[in-house]
Amino acid sequence: MKNLQIINNKRGETLIAVVFVTFVCIMITVYIFYYLFNIINVFICYEKLNNIALKYMFILERFGYITAEEKKEMVNDLTSNGFDEENITINVPTLKSKFGEKLELSIEYKFRLDSIIVNNVFSKETEYINLKVKKACYNKI
Repeated sequence: MKNLQIINNKRGETLIAVVFVTFVCIMITVYIFYYLFNIINVFICYEKLNNIALKYMFILERFGYITAEEKKEMVNDLTSNGFDEENITINVPTLKSKFGEKLELSIEYKFRLDSIIVNNVFSKETEYINLKVKKACYNKI
């Protein structure tokens, strides 16, 4: 009779251990997916910046400069794609250039990367990553 009680107690402890191990595995999986999503999001934002820079590079190549209105439109395109206006820095030529002169367009964005740090407790850390897209062409007019 005493042996049966020992077996019953071990079964109960096993059930508690299975629930605990499952919970820990789920938490680790959620942490890994959250971290991977943040890393992939950096690459997605870089590609969005690259596409917008390419769009305005064609204008720059064709006319030799970008007007203030086109620069505002570029900022509007960036904000409509989810970028914060205060974290954007745009460097473009605003004066007409000569034929064959090298033209450069650069867009910098401070990307906010949130990460969860596991110390004794969970804490959130914010880090800024500078994304920079730089394009160059030659004036064709």
